[in-house]
Amino acid sequence: MDLGEARTKDTYNRFFARGRIIGIGMDDYGHKRFVLYIRGTGGPRASKNGEEKENVKPAPGARPVYLSIAFGNNTPYNVRISDIVEVEGHMVAYPYKNEAVDKWGFIQYLKADSITPAVPELTKVFGEEAAGFSTGRHYSRFYLKGVVIDKYKKEGSIWHKLTIRVDGDSEDRRANHIRAQYSDRMRVNDVQYEKGDTVALIGTFSYSRKVAKHDDARIVYFENVIVDDMAVVKKKEKAQESPFAGGFGDFGEDEVSVSEGLAEKKRE
Repeated sequence: MDLGEARTKDTYNRFFARGRIIGIGMDDYGHKRFVLYIRGTGGPRASKNGEEKENVKPAPGARPVYLSIAFGNNTPYNVRISDIVEVEGHMVAYPYKNEAVDKWGFIQYLKADSITPAVPELTKVFGEEAAGFSTGRHYSRFYLKGVVIDKYKKEGSIWHKLTIRVDGDSEDRRANHIRAQYSDRMRVNDVQYEKGDTVALIGTFSYSRKVAKHDDARIVYFENVIVDDMAVVKKKEKAQESPFAGGFGDFGEDEVSVSEGLAEKKRE
């Protein structure tokens, strides 16, 4: 993982993951995509005083994660089912107006910038003659820095939702408005921030799978950015309001559709 740019850029949007490819197909936007299976690790555990314990064994029955990741023709690696790979990429996220139903929708999905076969740890240390098979622990990690343009908590819910604007870093990459969340029960809830502040955060992905409403045979994947840690790196210079505040509302209690990209609820 090369995170050197994270310190020098005003905004940052990168994810890294290691896991096994278990499916290849197309998403609803016409992108080629693969499904990455990440073994359940359980994550860090918290002690009674709230301090996190690192380097602990996975909890028994820890839930695995399935990430749906888009990739383009310019990705050099020939993706194959059952391969264990390391992926680096970014998140694409933006709201749009669905004129057919007169609602704001939201698209948010992961896109790979590079895919490489995972190298066994023995080979990394002792060279190619030590052809091992263990590629190390599966993981996913998301690093994000940008301006908070919206924050919201639905009455009666424990989940805080925030939207962070990340500038495009090339001619073909638009600015993204990435949604993340954390709960009242997490330590990150103690961080004080406002709209217009620039924040840096580290997150992981949670997921759920559902059968599509209008297609009983198709499985839809939902990925959510769960904030593990966050800090304010720059306070706002003047009041800034989200250009979409109140326009595309709440996208559900705990999930954003990556495959369909449509919000199914509106803020009441």
